[in-house]
Amino acid sequence: TDSNRPLLFRVAAGSDTAEAWLEFTGTAFEYIEGFNANGIVITPDDKYLLIVQSPTGQLYRVDTGSKEVTQVDLGSEKVMNGDGLVLDGQTLYVVRNADQDIAVVEMSEDFSSGTVSGHLTDPAFAFPTTAAKVGNSLLVVNSQFDKMQEGTPAPFTVSSLALP
Repeated sequence: TDSNRPLLFRVAAGSDTAEAWLEFTGTAFEYIEGFNANGIVITPDDKYLLIVQSPTGQLYRVDTGSKEVTQVDLGSEKVMNGDGLVLDGQTLYVVRNADQDIAVVEMSEDFSSGTVSGHLTDPAFAFPTTAAKVGNSLLVVNSQFDKMQEGTPAPFTVSSLALP
């Protein structure tokens, strides 16, 4: 993703060069001033990409065949400050940096809608930005970007969060 320009890039198999693949202008994904597209995951069948728009808390689904972009229906819920995404079957984990939590979203079969079923937190979270599922745990990267914005260098750390 490009958080500042309405472009989605791809690296084709066997290539080491990123190329512009999708222009968001004119789609359901409307870029606003500041940060926009951030976390991205692909569905297990490779049919869709899911992307979060950090400042609006909206999720978008991109059809990898047609490049059609649609907003994922979360009802009245939002996943503000969404950063990294982890997809485990139909469960989407949205790492929400400034909120210091991970929203758990149960996605519909076609990934067109979802229900926020809860939030995972941990006292060790320090501006978490991304995660990876390993076994029955999420390994969560704590960027401490908030400290760096204040001018205080801080190391990245990793928290291990057991999944229910």
